[in-house]
Amino acid sequence: MIKKLLYSLVLSVAMSFSGVAQIQQVDLMNNEWYVHKVVLNNVEHLAPINQERTNWQVKNSEFLFNAATIYLYYCTSCAWQGIDFLPNNEFMVQDMVCLAMNDCNSLSGNGNTDFLGKFYDVLTINQPNTVFQYEVTNVDSSTKQLKITNIDGGEAYFYSSKLSVTTREFSKVTIFPNPVGSSLNINLELVPEINCRFVFYDLTGKQVKIIEELSSKTISIDTSDLKNGIYFLTILNDKGMVQKTEKIIKK
Repeated sequence: MIKKLLYSLVLSVAMSFSGVAQIQQVDLMNNEWYVHKVVLNNVEHLAPINQERTNWQVKNSEFLFNAATIYLYYCTSCAWQGIDFLPNNEFMVQDMVCLAMNDCNSLSGNGNTDFLGKFYDVLTINQPNTVFQYEVTNVDSSTKQLKITNIDGGEAYFYSSKLSVTTREFSKVTIFPNPVGSSLNINLELVPEINCRFVFYDLTGKQVKIIEELSSKTISIDTSDLKNGIYFLTILNDKGMVQKTEKIIKK
């Protein structure tokens, strides 16, 4: 009797996990996805938000499943061919082909070309039949998140909605002075969000400073520890979604 109960319990749990995996597979297949960030060697790299990227999103999703192929796009087009979904939230990629093109202007200084390399560091395959893990979760009632993990533990995170250059509220954020010396002021009076996160990147895309979950409407950030040069300040809302990216010059 006990064996039968244990068997029924194990079977029920297995069927539950199978059902969740099937729902996540359907979500992956039926949404257009836009990259939010990648994580390499435990270092987080946020995707830049700028007009150049907004322009290509009019015609290109950055991760799209169609007819056993996943189409990737960030500055250049690639395709994972022969997609075979496996148990345990995994899929196998038989082959990968890319176009010899780059739509990003490396001289613009907006960070797209730098992020391109990190994007494909996670998503490039070096041999046939490479296996990736995937997980789909809800960010909020209208947005889902897709996490793709490669065999080396590198991760790429996508949202099911486009990340606008600035939301209506965050477009009203003021950042001054710029160029900045030892202190950068940020006015969030017109933003309804709380617990914003502020991340500074250098021109290589490396995180050099993180200010976590500040809820004040007027913020002063000590920048005396930053070397003179050009940085990108990214502001994330309390759901971890990028809302604004600003070029900062430190003198």
